[in-house]
Amino acid sequence: MVGYNKEVLGVGRVSAAMTESLMQQGCTVSMLERFVPPDWRSSTGTDEQPDVSDLDDDVAWLEAKDESFDVVLVADELVRARDPLAVLGRATRKLKPAGVLVAWLPNVAHGDTRIALEQGNFRYGGHGSLDVSQLESFTLVTIRDLFRRSGLVIVDTARVIVPLFGQQFGVIRDEAQPKSLHDLLDEPEIETYEFVVRAVRDNGDRALADLAQRFHELADRVHGESARSALLRIELRQMEYVSWELQRHQEHVQDQQRAIAEQQRYIEALTGHISGLEHNVEVLTRSLEELHQSYVAVQATYKEILGRRTVRGTAPIRRAYDKLTRRPEVR
Repeated sequence: MVGYNKEVLGVGRVSAAMTESLMQQGCTVSMLERFVPPDWRSSTGTDEQPDVSDLDDDVAWLEAKDESFDVVLVADELVRARDPLAVLGRATRKLKPAGVLVAWLPNVAHGDTRIALEQGNFRYGGHGSLDVSQLESFTLVTIRDLFRRSGLVIVDTARVIVPLFGQQFGVIRDEAQPKSLHDLLDEPEIETYEFVVRAVRDNGDRALADLAQRFHELADRVHGESARSALLRIELRQMEYVSWELQRHQEHVQDQQRAIAEQQRYIEALTGHISGLEHNVEVLTRSLEELHQSYVAVQATYKEILGRRTVRGTAPIRRAYDKLTRRPEVR
């Protein structure tokens, strides 16, 4: 958004890394930063450095000449200024007629902030989209309104995306209400952590204003479609995971079915073995019955012989009877 070989004025917390990057692009960078009065310890009575900025005063801006810069970079100073509209007005006066103003502002409507508020555990942090030094909070709508009222037309908008549950508020996905989370994910700016805008002076040309408005509409639509595409990709990955889990379950069911089939074959084999044993028992039972019948026949024969016995033949006959009637041992 800045470009190459530009005269750049940095306003607020422009990092050293960004300044070095701009210088590598051939830019000349001047800085206007907030300051702390030399006697701040005696005035506060503590070691805590006060949050005092001269960027709300006209005097500080006298260090930079009016209409002398190609680009004015306004860092996150707008959220710390007592009068953001006045800061933008002063910054605009430092621009050349064809100059541009680039600013970045955190999105107060990021999903983590809203979830923390819904859960009732919101707290200010030491950094991020809502740190303790902020005086103002912005959404995309209020940013556009602020720039319009300051005589600027936003011609480009970029977004810094930070996924949900990644900020400083300590919100946890499992603790978020499913319905509320689903509703939040339908909003295109829910994961926008910071807006970076590029603006030019509003020269009263209606065509420029209409073109900028049309650009915003198309850019918002593109961003919304991109957000919806991202959500669809997430849902697709979830469906792929569910499909994979279902496939694993089906494979497990198939393994169980194979195990059941093996058990059924084993049971059938045992059933056949039991049938063979029952047949053997039946054969043995018939044999015992035949032996019993033989015993009964022998006993009847013996009684018949006893009826015809003589004194001489009594002892031999008894021995023959005992021999015939002796039961065999069954093992």
